Amino acid sequence: MKTPALTLTNVERGLDHYIALFARAARVNPPPNLPPFISSNGLVVDRGFVTADERAALLAYLQKL
Repeated sequence: MKTPALTLTNVERGLDHYIALFARAARVNPPPNLPPFISSNGLVVDRGFVTADERAALLAYLQKL
């Protein structure tokens, strides 16, 4: 099976999926039951979200890989 090319569209879709995953996890798991991939203590969401300012820089970085 051939691996799909890493295009900007694919990277953007992957990043959108990542952001949606973290948003959903925060929405369906109220404190104190936040999963470890979005919270270091189960109470406060302190991991995983990409801000609008970080998004452009992250996309540029991922395109170089």
